[in-house]
Amino acid sequence: MSTNPPGRGVPRRVRVTSPRRGATHVGDRSRYRDLEEETALGEVYVEAILRAQRRLAISLVACVVLLLVLLPTALVLLPETWTPAGLVVPLPWLLLGVVVYPSALFLTHRFVRAAERIEREFVELMDSP
Repeated sequence: MSTNPPGRGVPRRVRVTSPRRGATHVGDRSRYRDLEEETALGEVYVEAILRAQRRLAISLVACVVLLLVLLPTALVLLPETWTPAGLVVPLPWLLLGVVVYPSALFLTHRFVRAAERIEREFVELMDSP
């Protein structure tokens, strides 16, 4: 059987397709599907984000504990600094209002930004080809 039309020397075009045309490849799988189906790979992704969030939370707690332990310890060890000359308000109260609360606000701001960054990187990882 000839693929040439009668009277012409040009071969007719033939479409060649793969018998595996509808098969899915490993690279075609959605990473979200791995999460939904709770596959081993999905568990690795979940563990990675949980580990990053846990590390961030532990560092925040360490900073807060350090701040809240060092400040009273310094004030107990240095009692002469409690009421310095010229100050109406005792130093511990002043430090509590000027150091602890702004530090807490700063740390919470940094924590939220870092948590958002971790989540954004996770979504980018899941959406990457």
